[in-house]
Amino acid sequence: MFASVAILVAPARSSLADLVVCCTTEPPSKGIDPVILMIFSTTWVAVSSIVIVTTLLSAMPGTAWQCRICDFPRAQILTIGAALLAGGFALILAGQSLPGAWASLPLFALLGLAVTIQTSWAIRLTPLVSVEIPPAPIRTGSHTKVPAEGTLRIVTANVDYTNRDPDRALELLIAQRPHVLAIVENTDDWTPRLEALADSFPWHVIEPRPDGRGVALLARVPLRATQVECLVSQDRPSIWGLAQVQGIDVGIGVLHPAPPGLPSRRGDRKDSTERDIELHVAAERVRSAVNKLPWIVTGDFNDVGWSRTTEHFKRISGLGDPRTGRGTFNTFPASWPLIRYPIDHVMLSTALRIVSLRRLPNIGSDHLPLLADVRLNTAPVWENADRQRKPESKLVYNACSGETIAQ
Repeated sequence: MFASVAILVAPARSSLADLVVCCTTEPPSKGIDPVILMIFSTTWVAVSSIVIVTTLLSAMPGTAWQCRICDFPRAQILTIGAALLAGGFALILAGQSLPGAWASLPLFALLGLAVTIQTSWAIRLTPLVSVEIPPAPIRTGSHTKVPAEGTLRIVTANVDYTNRDPDRALELLIAQRPHVLAIVENTDDWTPRLEALADSFPWHVIEPRPDGRGVALLARVPLRATQVECLVSQDRPSIWGLAQVQGIDVGIGVLHPAPPGLPSRRGDRKDSTERDIELHVAAERVRSAVNKLPWIVTGDFNDVGWSRTTEHFKRISGLGDPRTGRGTFNTFPASWPLIRYPIDHVMLSTALRIVSLRRLPNIGSDHLPLLADVRLNTAPVWENADRQRKPESKLVYNACSGETIAQ
């Protein structure tokens, strides 16, 4: 038996009866301070509710931007949800309980369901699943600045139309010696800089637009049948063409659909309809030719690699994501590593093999560039691209304006 005596001191004139002696048979609690426990409990309930609501919104069909925005941070929500579950169980194992423990049981169950749902999506871009694009049998030089022999190097970059140092950005991109360089968000200010690269990239299609809607395709290998098309909106051009590599045609597409949640001219925010339709139209275009030649579709899709829309694009087009089975390779936002998402893509047909896939250093943009070294099963040699002769004239059909332009 333990006893503790507390003497309450009354005013000086109080009688002995005013002294109270309290005896207890239990020692003082040595658990977590009730105030700290209450703060933890309140925070746990609030953050758990956010995880659950965000997960439910992402699971809803439709194009509402409030739902589709929730597709992006799946990895972050999964991490937070798993930490909350671990924290709650650790507290229980320590012999403590959350205030209102019985009321917390449904929240525990919903949180577990949310973590399971997020895991089922986010796991697709991890080494825990099978790859969609098989590796090339030879990986020599996969992380060198000079492309390995027999590889075609593609670099895709959202250069950010507000980039304060375009010259440095292009210098960093050119240093990777890509055979194909895909750029989005180029404005009129970028055009003379891109045209000045003609010695390094004799073949190019440049379609500048204001406010980050431009696209450009530069190549050291010959391009033909190039077109600028506005698949859905006149504000959002895309580039299509064929890259001629040692006599083999490889289809090329450069996309930059509108992101969900982008403010519209009406003052409200756009849903994902425009983006979803553009990705569907692009996928249909590739499907009609994917059995005839290899395809590469790249750019800033404004969509994450684990979304329903991206899965739909891959299913319709027949292309695969080299991230699947390898890692997320998150590219946006460049300055916030903990909340980055994989929204810049290099989608490949299964006739191609991946030699390497990696992010590049920051080029002063809000996106990190993505580099992919690929090769065909027949492994043509492409390192002589610099020595191929430039044709005397090149015509680019601009379907957005209805003009045929000599490049």
